[in-house]
Amino acid sequence: WNNLLAAYAKEGHFDEARRAFKRMPQFSMEACIAMSIACVNKGKLQSAQRVFEKCHHKDILSWNSILAAFARSGHLLEAKLVFKRIPRRDFGSFKGIIAAYVKKGKPHKGRMIFRRIPQTSRVLDPEISEMLIRGYGSQGMVMEAKNVFESMPQPSASCWAAMVECSVKNKLLLEFAKVVFDAMPERNFSTWDSIFGAYLRLKSVEESRILFDSVPERTSSWWSSMISAYTRQGYPAQALRLFKLMDLDGFRPDYGTYGTALFVCSS
Repeated sequence: WNNLLAAYAKEGHFDEARRAFKRMPQFSMEACIAMSIACVNKGKLQSAQRVFEKCHHKDILSWNSILAAFARSGHLLEAKLVFKRIPRRDFGSFKGIIAAYVKKGKPHKGRMIFRRIPQTSRVLDPEISEMLIRGYGSQGMVMEAKNVFESMPQPSASCWAAMVECSVKNKLLLEFAKVVFDAMPERNFSTWDSIFGAYLRLKSVEESRILFDSVPERTSSWWSSMISAYTRQGYPAQALRLFKLMDLDGFRPDYGTYGTALFVCSS
């Protein structure tokens, strides 16, 4: 029964999960948690709470699971009520309530709770730091995100990426974003894409081209964006030269890039 219920819940088949739950001869803790989370995902919060109360022997994993479900769904009030009821909170409990505040656009509140976690736990697990960096970044509070980042002795790769991605949204912090980008131990495609997009928006075409030439693997969209940038800023010869290089490099231009090349030729 537990496996059947978990499978229905995971695939989003709420009605089937509910029917399976009702047919169970005895409610296990795993079944109650799976059904509670399914109710939260469906927006049936009162049903989720009623099912959760059927768990007679709640352990910390069950508390943290329902808390995380409320946090993911953006139900801050319900997450706070669960957090207050947890008898002995662990790191997962704090992570869950911080996620709930960040999801609701309140990273400051999340950071206040973050400071209540023992320093050793904060250093060992960077997930909350990344959560706060992205939370501040989504609210345009880039300096606060920078403070969180700079307080980390050894930022994880995901924290480096998060700091670059939120810094490039602020024109005044683009140079800082590039410094962070250059210092990254390893860079993923998303980070390259973020910094290149910011350069196209805020820097000269020459500086964008330097970055373009340094990327290990270019995509078709990068070629198209660089060609469009040359065209917009009045460099038709460079745009056509890059268009030819794109073809030689094995990339097929899309209709928009062909249109740009035809426009350059006609003018």
